[in-house]
Amino acid sequence: MSPPLDGVANFRDVGGHRTAAGATVRTGWIFRAAHFAEATDDDLVTLGRLGVSTFIDFRGPADIDADGHNRMPDGARLVSIPMFDPAGATDIRTLLATGTVEQIDAAYGGGRAHDAMVRGAVALVCQPDRVSGYALMLRTLIDADAPSVIHCSAGKDRTGWGASLILLTLGVPEEVVIEHYLESNAHRRSRPSGISNPAVDLELVRPFMEVRAAYARAAIDAMHETFGDIGGYVRNGLAIDDASVERFRQHMLVRA
Repeated sequence: MSPPLDGVANFRDVGGHRTAAGATVRTGWIFRAAHFAEATDDDLVTLGRLGVSTFIDFRGPADIDADGHNRMPDGARLVSIPMFDPAGATDIRTLLATGTVEQIDAAYGGGRAHDAMVRGAVALVCQPDRVSGYALMLRTLIDADAPSVIHCSAGKDRTGWGASLILLTLGVPEEVVIEHYLESNAHRRSRPSGISNPAVDLELVRPFMEVRAAYARAAIDAMHETFGDIGGYVRNGLAIDDASVERFRQHMLVRA
């Protein structure tokens, strides 16, 4: 189990899960989290002790403007893979910060917030720039010679599909992958950062604040519909060859 970080939400190990073939995903090598802009000095010591030396950041410029730049241990490497938030973070932040009750309800009421998150989950899998981004993520992890962390702003959506992709590639069953995805609900912040607008009904925007099985299922179904299976997605979508995947599995799987 990963040690908690005082200034970083949703920090946890991607490993520890059993594969369909009975192996266990290595722990202490790939972590996931929200942003590191508020990491404390003690957090940096903990990260250094864990050996985390590569930070794969899915945030775009607007996210970094809102969150702040990462704090990282000395000598750590930043791999920037900017992706727009799957639900359109910039527009959401602007509307939630300045919109009226009527404007917010018109945009996200009546289930529209949930629908936006489902569409965003599908886009993470199928949109060409996202495919390229996750290809770079996976190649970076395959080639890593020390522990890494993947993260975005909240560590649940863009990072959620990144972690799901890793686990699926390693042979973890889909139902276990979805359970891992849903754990973000126990580690996320209770209120989105920067929302002080009294017009915001948190129940109406709850779909943006949490993860749901429907989001993970939509992403996995989109993978099947577009690429056939995880092998097709990695091979034909991400353009990562079978030998590289096997090397990753040899490194990441612990067999009894």
